[in-house]
Amino acid sequence: MALIAQAGQEAVARPKTDRIVLDNGDKITGEIKSIGQGLVTLSTDAMSTINLEWKHIVRIDSEFIFQVELVDGRILVGPLATAESGTDIRIGEEVVPHEFVVRVSPMETRLLDRFNGSASVGLNYTKSSDSLQTNLGVDFTYRGDKLHSNFSFSSIAVDDASGTHDREDTSLTVRRLRPNRWFGAGIAQAQRNEELGIDLRISAGGGYGYYLRQAPDREITLTGGAIVTREWLINSEPSETEIEGLIDFSANYYVYDTPKISFASQLLIYPGFTDWGRVRSDLDLRVRWELISDLYFQLQLYGSYDNRPPVEEGAVTTDYGVITSFAYDF
Repeated sequence: MALIAQAGQEAVARPKTDRIVLDNGDKITGEIKSIGQGLVTLSTDAMSTINLEWKHIVRIDSEFIFQVELVDGRILVGPLATAESGTDIRIGEEVVPHEFVVRVSPMETRLLDRFNGSASVGLNYTKSSDSLQTNLGVDFTYRGDKLHSNFSFSSIAVDDASGTHDREDTSLTVRRLRPNRWFGAGIAQAQRNEELGIDLRISAGGGYGYYLRQAPDREITLTGGAIVTREWLINSEPSETEIEGLIDFSANYYVYDTPKISFASQLLIYPGFTDWGRVRSDLDLRVRWELISDLYFQLQLYGSYDNRPPVEEGAVTTDYGVITSFAYDF
């Protein structure tokens, strides 16, 4: 409790006194904003905010309080420093190998500093089919002491010879970290997919998940649970409220050489409970290349499947596409 109180008091004016030494001998002093996905984000007076690759850091020292997530799922709290061995990291009184550190968050960081965001926009036109596709995406993440959340919105509009087809997805996910790499999960979704005849689909529920793999450059999770869903079809009455299962498999991988590249994938499966035999799924695959600082080229493959869609006449069971866009992190 004393450490937490101290962190709250120092949040008002955090001096840039954290010290980092790189493997080429360079020494940098600043304020550690975060360590995660293989990068150390450091705020400095002379160079503004910079990113340093975790694998190139040989020494790090700070007198302030941090929360540290390890590959075995443990969460430690304390000052951050290089141990006497020179190859291990000391968090408070505990020493762990350098490569065991997955993510580090300063506990004295202001609330707004715990948010990160990304926005993307794309435009694709095919002359042969006279098809125009526009897409827009917004993504916000929050990382607290033991609470991680993500809000995302995406909109895809395809205008071709058959008309205009809209696909919109809004989701909010919240994870409450538990010991030994477990976490509780909550999810809320709102979707629209004219290709599948869905004017609006609202879902909410939760479950429990596990980090199958945690490392500075990758993260793999598996979540299981249940959700309550209601659908409104185009030109039709709303369906009955249904209960569905939830299976969420996500895998992320990061490469921080030049250029920086990240891979993200998510497969969601919804087996019907009250509508037994119906199975829905959503797939999202993304690759991002950094062009210049914080500006990325993004390639995305998306797909949706419903083996028993609620639309009776002219039912379509699949919807898929490829999106190219530019994304900016802030």
